[in-house]
Amino acid sequence: MKGRHKQKYNKKHQIFTIGIFFIITFIYVIYHFNTNDSVKKVVKTPSKSFLTSQSTVKVGETAIYKNIHFRVNNFDFKDSNAIGGDSITNKLGIDNQLVVVNITITNLSKQKFNYDAYFFQLDDNGKLTDTTEAYPNVDHDIDSGTLGVGDSITGNLVAKGNTNHHLKIIYQQDINPTKGKITFKLN
Repeated sequence: MKGRHKQKYNKKHQIFTIGIFFIITFIYVIYHFNTNDSVKKVVKTPSKSFLTSQSTVKVGETAIYKNIHFRVNNFDFKDSNAIGGDSITNKLGIDNQLVVVNITITNLSKQKFNYDAYFFQLDDNGKLTDTTEAYPNVDHDIDSGTLGVGDSITGNLVAKGNTNHHLKIIYQQDINPTKGKITFKLN
């Protein structure tokens, strides 16, 4: 009799354990696919706007990650004469100029959003440089701060890059390199 009771108990325990496993797996899958972790691109047509899953966008287009809107408004090259002369030329190096990227970040999420210039990098043909360069005569640098719900900031990211190369600005805040990476093709 004891053996039968133990056998019934083991079957119930196994069914319970399998049920808990499936419930946890189901919750994980639902959460994983509904966390809004993919980057979207806003596509506008004459009659409507819609989102597509795309992590590479062009200047003037808007990318959305976790309801934070990122838009590179424009970019420009500044040579050393425009920003301070010979001392700047020595710092930039041969064939490099300052790349000034004007960007707008808008928080349309339901919580505060922390931004930082260190989340952005300039990709100069595979060579990544930070966008925290500070130079005279370049105003409105984006540094770091917090955007409240509905708030927006527009400012400049500054880095050095070669005008003859294909340049991109890369945003990556999430520590997971497969999530939240946005690439803006500048030229």
